[in-house]
Amino acid sequence: MFYVSHDRYFINETATRILDLTGQTLVNYIGNYDYYLSKREELTQIYAGETTADEDANPVSENKLTWQQQKEEQARIRKRENDLRKLEEQITELETRDAQIDQMLTLEEIYTDVEQCILLNKEKTDIAGQLEKLMISWEELAE
Repeated sequence: MFYVSHDRYFINETATRILDLTGQTLVNYIGNYDYYLSKREELTQIYAGETTADEDANPVSENKLTWQQQKEEQARIRKRENDLRKLEEQITELETRDAQIDQMLTLEEIYTDVEQCILLNKEKTDIAGQLEKLMISWEELAE
């Protein structure tokens, strides 16, 4: 049976062999955890070459840092994708409203009403300004 555990007592009572990955070498200790502790330094030097505890610890901390950086990068990518999606939804809504206004302006009861035309034209101008800002933001996020 093969198991991985951080419980030293459990390992000491049940293990008959311990495999230790040191650097890029797998060192085999035939015995329990106490045997592993007593022979670790000696067998590591024989089979894995001259490595110290500091050298073993560095890759772990670098891996943790790399893992943390990967998580931060993934979070940044998800945030950018969400922001892009929200911008696209806003752009779609504004473009839809702009098309509705265009359609309304073709109706006789609208294009003959000056006040209504002025209001719709002002709304179209506001939409155009908002769309321009949203498009610039979208381009920046999409890069």
